[in-house]
Formats: sequence, C-alpha cells, structure tokens
Amino acid sequence: MILKETLRSFSAEADQEVRHNILPFWLKLIDAAHDGFYGEVSFSGEVQPRANKGGILCARLAWTFSHAYQVFRDPAYLEAARHAYQFLTGPLWDAEHGGTFWSVDYAGRPLDTRKLILAQSFTIYGLAEYFQATRDPEALVKAIDLFDRIEAHSRDARFGGYFDAFDRRWQRTEPAPGAAKAMDPHLRLMMAYTNLLRAWDSPVLKLRLKDLVEIFLERMIDPQTNHLIPYLSEDWRPGSVEFSYGHDIELVWLLPDAAALLGDAPGDTALWERVVPVMLRMAEGVYRSGIDKDGAIFDKGGPGGLLCEDKIWWPQAESVVGFLSAYQVSGEEKYFHAALKNWEWIQSYLVDREHGEWRAQLTRDRKPVAGRSLVDFWKCPYHNSRCCFQVQERIEKVIEFL
Repeated sequence: MILKETLRSFSAEADQEVRHNILPFWLKLIDAAHDGFYGEVSFSGEVQPRANKGGILCARLAWTFSHAYQVFRDPAYLEAARHAYQFLTGPLWDAEHGGTFWSVDYAGRPLDTRKLILAQSFTIYGLAEYFQATRDPEALVKAIDLFDRIEAHSRDARFGGYFDAFDRRWQRTEPAPGAAKAMDPHLRLMMAYTNLLRAWDSPVLKLRLKDLVEIFLERMIDPQTNHLIPYLSEDWRPGSVEFSYGHDIELVWLLPDAAALLGDAPGDTALWERVVPVMLRMAEGVYRSGIDKDGAIFDKGGPGGLLCEDKIWWPQAESVVGFLSAYQVSGEEKYFHAALKNWEWIQSYLVDREHGEWRAQLTRDRKPVAGRSLVDFWKCPYHNSRCCFQVQERIEKVIEFL
C-alpha cells in the first residue's frame, strides 16, 4: 500500500525541484542584449553568448514558462514566457513563407532556414501554451496558421502520416532511404495537436489528432516487441530495428493524454479501450528490460540488447511520468515504485548541485560525461520541468481516490 505521506513527499520534492532549481537556472539565461535566451551553457556552467539559437529550444522555453505561470502565477515566469514568445515569433519566424527556422545566430540572423516538422510541432506546442497563459489572440492565430501549413504541405494524402523535412518554401527534401516517415516528428505532432486542441476546439484538428493516435496504434509500434519503430518507409515498412526507451515510456502517457482529450461519444469508449492495453504493454516492456538496477532507465536498445548504457537526462524525466501514468491506469504499485526510484536517482545523481539544472548524460557508474553542455540546441527545461508539473498533478489525483 502506498501511503499518503509518501505521495505528498514526492509531490513536494517535485515542487522544490522545479521552483528552486530548474526555473531559476533558466531565468538567468535571458539574453538582454540580443533577445531570446542564450543558446549554450558549457559543461562547467559558462554561458556562451555567441552560440547559435535553435527554434526547438525557444519553443520549449515558451511552453515551460507559459505553463509555469499558469501553475504558480509568478510574474517573472510570465515575463520569461513573453520573452521566448517574442523571439519565436520574431527572429525565428519566417515572415515570408510562414513557420519557424531551424536556427538563427546569436543576434537573430537566419542560419538554417529549413522547415522541419519536428521544430514546427514544438512551435505549435509553445504557442498554444502561451495563448492559454496570456489569452493573446495573436499566439493562437499563429498556431492555427502553422497547423494549416503542416496539413497543406506535410500530410501524406496517399498513405497517411506526415513527412518531416522541407526547405524554406515548404518544398519536400529527399529523406534517407527507408526513413520517409519518422516516429519522433509524429510523436511531437500528436503532442502539439493535443495542446492546440485545449486552446482551439476545431473538428478538423480533432480528426487529425485522432488520425495520429491511430497511426501509433496501427503503424508505429512493433506488435512483437512493443517498442516504437524509429523510421519507416512512405508506405509504413519498418526501416529500423533499434528503439528508444525514452520515447517508448513517453508515449505511455502522451497517447492516453491525447485519447482522453479527444473523448468519445456518450457511452462509446472504444478509443480509450484500445489505447490502454497498448500503453500498458509498452510500460511493461520498459519496466522489464529498460531499467537499470539503480532505478534509472537506459537510452537505446536493439535485437541484440543495449546499444547505449549511458543515462540521458530526458528519458529519466519521461520515465517518472510514464510509470506514474501506468500506475494510475492499472493500479499496479510496481509502476509507482519504478517512478519513485527513478526520481530518487535523479535527485541523487542527475541534478547539478553546483551549477543548477540537470546533467545531460551520465555513465552507467553515474559519472557526468565531460563535454555535454548544460544547455544546447536540444538540452532544455521542458522535459524536466514538465516532469515536475506532471508529478504534482498526477499525485493530487491519486490522493483524491485514496
């Protein structure tokens, strides 16, 4: 039996982590001279003021501080959210062709002008959250505009799903062989459309979100292994046998999140009833083979076993949420204990007590991998801050039913 005291302690630690470590670290990284946020902080905590700035990092910052403001109502978070939003819709926004650039330089000058659906998805995710925090109508207008562009240029009318890579003018670029459809952009698009639906009740959006849920149920999960397939051909033939434990456990909670928001007609629970056994099989797969003895989860695997024994920061965050979600749905306490043990590992080894934030990567014997920056194009606050928000929200719901 899980005690209320254990739950409350877990929630309090998540609150402490996000409010006194993660968010204060990022508040110090606002680039007052050139707008946006600094694009890199070194392994040793040194800000790199001339580092390039990525669209994904900026969009994730817009989401993080917009959500933080809604939870805590701290005006400093609202100002940080506005700062990220203005850079996302200013220097990073393509005023001529729509959408966001992949990257700009430290002063906001365009560098890589490609339109990758991965980045556009995060942009919608951030814009929708900013709208929910501020009710600024322009944020929603831009999110809907980007939704329309993705649907017009990226959606595959023949086989379904979405292509990922386009040039600045939204002309499709040639993918790698066997990789016309990629799992991660579809995952981010489902996540983005879920968040957009919270802000915009559109029948077309609901239809497209349901299509994405169906793609994961029918196309992107290997029925033999219960792992996500990273790359597929245009007509959905698997192009890779490797898998990512982090993406697997993240889908465990993002898939039911989307299905629950879509809802069903009164008395019709067909979609939810299809999603639940899939998410639980995936959770069980990670539980059985993806967790190390110390409670952290591994990065990647394949038919022959582990491909990387190191521990990357973001799968740890998603593991905590994914296993909590599996516990809520199944009632099996082993999943709660897996989430709690991973959280304890994060607090003991991954949090950078000297510089703030979390280390990007640790070896299996829990030593930081030298050279991995505290902040870079991919290293951001949305996985770990979202983990803390989700822990608090989910534990509150669990306590209500005890």
